[in-house]
Amino acid sequence: MSGAEIALSALLSVTNVPGYYTCYTEAVTGSVEVQRRVLAMPSNECVRGNSTYVNTERFLLGPDNPHWLELRGPEYAAKLKEWRSAAERAVEAAASRPHPRLFATDADFARLREDAKADPLVKPAADRVVADAEVYLSAKPVERAMSGYRLLGPARKALTRLATLSMAYRLTGDARYVRRAEREIEAVAAFSDWNPGHFLDVAEMSVGVAVAYDWLYDVLKPEARALAAHALRDKALCATGPHPPWTRLRNNWVQVGSAGMVAAAAVIADVEPELCAVHLADVLEALPEAEGVVAPDGGFPEGPSYWKFGFTFNIFALDMMKSAFGTDFGFSELPGFRETGSFPSLMTGPSGQFFAFSDGHPARPQISALWWFAVRFGDQSFVDDHEKRLFARMCALRTANAEDENDVPRDFPIGLLWVDAYSRMSKAVASPCGKNGPSVVVLRGEMPLAVLRGAPADTNGIYIATKGGSPSYNHGHADEGTFVLDMLGERWAYDLGAEDYTAIERAIGASALWSPEPDSRRWTLFRLGTQGHNTLTIGGQGQYSKGFATISQPEGGVVEVNLSELYPMAKSVVRRFHIDESFYIEDSICGVAPGTVVRWAMVTDAEVSVWNDLLPMAELRKNGKTMTILFGSNGAPGERRVSVREARPENAHEKRNDGFRQIVFEFKTQDEPAECSALFCQGITVDK
Repeated sequence: MSGAEIALSALLSVTNVPGYYTCYTEAVTGSVEVQRRVLAMPSNECVRGNSTYVNTERFLLGPDNPHWLELRGPEYAAKLKEWRSAAERAVEAAASRPHPRLFATDADFARLREDAKADPLVKPAADRVVADAEVYLSAKPVERAMSGYRLLGPARKALTRLATLSMAYRLTGDARYVRRAEREIEAVAAFSDWNPGHFLDVAEMSVGVAVAYDWLYDVLKPEARALAAHALRDKALCATGPHPPWTRLRNNWVQVGSAGMVAAAAVIADVEPELCAVHLADVLEALPEAEGVVAPDGGFPEGPSYWKFGFTFNIFALDMMKSAFGTDFGFSELPGFRETGSFPSLMTGPSGQFFAFSDGHPARPQISALWWFAVRFGDQSFVDDHEKRLFARMCALRTANAEDENDVPRDFPIGLLWVDAYSRMSKAVASPCGKNGPSVVVLRGEMPLAVLRGAPADTNGIYIATKGGSPSYNHGHADEGTFVLDMLGERWAYDLGAEDYTAIERAIGASALWSPEPDSRRWTLFRLGTQGHNTLTIGGQGQYSKGFATISQPEGGVVEVNLSELYPMAKSVVRRFHIDESFYIEDSICGVAPGTVVRWAMVTDAEVSVWNDLLPMAELRKNGKTMTILFGSNGAPGERRVSVREARPENAHEKRNDGFRQIVFEFKTQDEPAECSALFCQGITVDK
């Protein structure tokens, strides 16, 4: 195979998507002039895909490209040497440290054991970890069972079990947990591989095995210790060569992959120093690039659910670097990094639910990384009231049986160390007084976002979150201008969230699900296309996947989302959100033919009644509370109508969305510009 074919094969093994990367081969095989032309193309003319923006210089110009260093220049060659030198020094430092060296030292564990006896935060969490470890004692070891092309389920189960059993031993000194961890190590070490074609699987497995190897180092049987070290070498570090394709991305793959490589490199630094330095150097190059997507304000383009996933492992990587190498290389001080610690809180409404854009999930999980942010930056406000409630609930839960592990966050046992540090910090420093905060927050960056709200502490206040950006971003939906709405402590307007990846891939193929091209079948899926979101459809057409929506704040309580690039059939499309004592949305559409049907939609789980007499309106009822939406437009008389429909897709392989429905307001354009509005009034009941 040629270098280009090898590079393309490696790319496809990472994304598992057939070759819709139409510019890739030309870019890696063409002359320097051709490559420069490809790289100079506007982003919406190049291919975007599952790997965020694959038409970036970092991705295309990898080591398989003969012109790589020529195009990057002598400064880049010097950088490569600098990263390798820094990695070699770090590996040497780790090799000189005793075990444990991941996340904590013996002294840290000693403090944790003491606090676990009575500390009101630490003890309930420690009890949960030990209780779960008891359940795992009788569990059958993890098996290598693929789900489609993923091994992610077994990898996550192994990480959860190994971290839990290792922490339980550190809390109790009970050797039963060590013996059970050895059985898990034996099982995963016997796997033929950890599925390097989907490198997330390797990374999560690597963290789990590295934690067990490190935290149990002195009490593991020699043969189990050797198995773990060999598995980390052969199935993690040797599973990929230098500069693997995932290191040239800018998404959660880099965050997770970096944690896996750091874990392996840190714990076997004294066994395989050269191999460890090679992969750590890749992390030193790649991880700052992935973190860079949160600049300048902390917004994460892949949404709060993937923030939880990506930044859990990002924090794993930084914390392991600090404990094993003595430095995080300044990665926690990059622009937007501190601010991103507030992102989950900002994306959570008073109802306690996420704005679940970009393949997310509305239910907010417990997030151990927030306790790390609080300790790292000395600011207790990172751990908001929602996190405290979720943490208390997680402490109280118990795994029912050996197979019931879905409710256990795999970061929980490791996060116990951060909770302990937070508890000690909170005793030494008084918690800051609560702040009302701004009523409007706009986050710039690769996926612009805005939140309009009352005081964050007001559990009955108004909360609206909306987004701009592009459908073609990693995990993106055709949902620009969509919104979620909380009022009276309830969620009224929903983002339904992600589809089932495996089910959709099985039904229509991976290429159809993950291709961001305008004609992709991805956009026909109800949850992913425009039709299932709280935004506009114009002339029966959804949003153009390569367009981009900007967000601005022209005045105090107003946010403006410019959707013009998303609707090529119009000259301009602008959505404005207004918040004062009430909340309303205005849409303005210019340049469409008279008689064009505009569809305004909102997904809700409330009971809905509609009227179309004097003024189109909808009344929503939920948990004894009422909200009314009044619609207006300058559309053709008699051609304005509000209706309610089940939020159900046509295809059996899609989620059924039981309990959800759509409020749909449709009108035909007449005047220029075409305008419509929706005024949301709380507590108003309409009599028929």
